[in-house]
Amino acid sequence: MRKWRERLRSPLLLFFGTMLVGMSIATLLYRCADAGLLTKPGAVARSYTGNATDVQKLYLESRNSTSELLFKIAFTAFGALVAFVLSGARRAASVERGIFSAAGLLLSAMYAAFLYQIGASRCMEASLDDMFGPILNYPILCQFWFLFVAVMVIAVALFRGPRRAAVAAAIIITLVVPRVASAQTSVGCVRDWAKSRSVELPSSAQADAIALVNRMAARQRVEVPKGDRCELAETLLDTVRYSTIHDGQPASGAAGGAALAAVLHTARVSAESPNLSPGALMTDLVSVAEFWKTPSGIIDIDARKPLFITITDRGPRSRGTQWLRYTRCVLRLPPGHYGIRAADGTRIVYSAEIDLARDARIPIDVPKP
Repeated sequence: MRKWRERLRSPLLLFFGTMLVGMSIATLLYRCADAGLLTKPGAVARSYTGNATDVQKLYLESRNSTSELLFKIAFTAFGALVAFVLSGARRAASVERGIFSAAGLLLSAMYAAFLYQIGASRCMEASLDDMFGPILNYPILCQFWFLFVAVMVIAVALFRGPRRAAVAAAIIITLVVPRVASAQTSVGCVRDWAKSRSVELPSSAQADAIALVNRMAARQRVEVPKGDRCELAETLLDTVRYSTIHDGQPASGAAGGAALAAVLHTARVSAESPNLSPGALMTDLVSVAEFWKTPSGIIDIDARKPLFITITDRGPRSRGTQWLRYTRCVLRLPPGHYGIRAADGTRIVYSAEIDLARDARIPIDVPKP
């Protein structure tokens, strides 16, 4: 039994074991991301013209730079460890095990960089808008965390200061996690939104929706925590949906999805232009995005049947500003006093007054008339 324990603690075994575990985790995450592509490669013939939008170019350039930087750091650190091992210096058994374990993690980080390149190619084969999803984000996250853990292992092994290493890790996590948390809108957010509104949204329209939300957030410099990224998408997409329905288009089903797809595409093109195109819809989208930069609350309205919703600011300093929506809808507004009115055509079927507090979420279930 003692011999087996010594074999399991062998530096080479730790090296290969750590490397296999790291590569398995990276591969599993990549496969999960690949399964969620908007359009499967080869499923739909796509005539690629080589023209990508400005947002796509900037985003891909940013992701490439991040992945390349992490790869260079991991490669340099791995080379330094190899040189250290070949130097012939006398080391304690714990130090040697730590070095070989860190080397396995560094190789896993470089393998994740390879998966990133595969993911970029898959986006070219399927849909360029898939680059905003996890297909590129997961490999980069694996690169970062494998590199981070490897550095911590080396620090503990060489300096024998686990407490200091733990404090350093906590500080780095505190600084990094909030930035990682302001994630891009995912495919799942858009799909869930369309399902809850009974809209059959084509995959191309889902891509337009993701690009529109991310672009509006970038334009207004909105930093949204990961837990709220779907709510940001809901508030913006509900604005687009009302604009579509207000113009007399169908509200649900395949017909509603086709009508909404056309408006989403136009809004996306407008949002990606160097100068934001004027218009009522873009003005509303900007105002909705602005609310995410200030302390606000959420009004979540649902009804047993499709109704037109009017939300009126009734605060003491308000000017009676109104927001028009179509159930079901989510709207983020500053704290204050609001009037809610639901109408079936010209007939008012529901009316209520609410006080919205900061960071509150008020669900309003409109009863069936």
